[in-house]
Amino acid sequence: MSITELKKLRTYVIHHTDNEFNVLVLLALETGMRRGELFGIRPENVFKYGIEVRRSISPTSEDTSLKTKNSKRDVSINKEVYDILQTIPVKENGYYFDPNGFNQSVRLAQLLKKLRYPKNTFPWS
Repeated sequence: MSITELKKLRTYVIHHTDNEFNVLVLLALETGMRRGELFGIRPENVFKYGIEVRRSISPTSEDTSLKTKNSKRDVSINKEVYDILQTIPVKENGYYFDPNGFNQSVRLAQLLKKLRYPKNTFPWS
């Protein structure tokens, strides 16, 4: 994906935050966090203009440990992204996002097709 396409994708998702998947894409673009790390975000991990990466949710295991010891980190987010994240209701399980069967690659492909971008992968690994 080109820089121009990434910028257009960011603009699209930032203007369509009524869809939580778009907020998930925005966070992936802004932070470089892995899919499981994004699903591991809880309110106590969010601080003013940052996110503590402390756990990763897996589709195949109950283990929430991070991929490596160096994966434990704090990532910064700007005020706009911080404010958007604050609008996401926390789920009953205490997390911001529901993995929904881990079908994000399919949903991303649909979004890219809608935007007429070439099929591409994302930092979902």
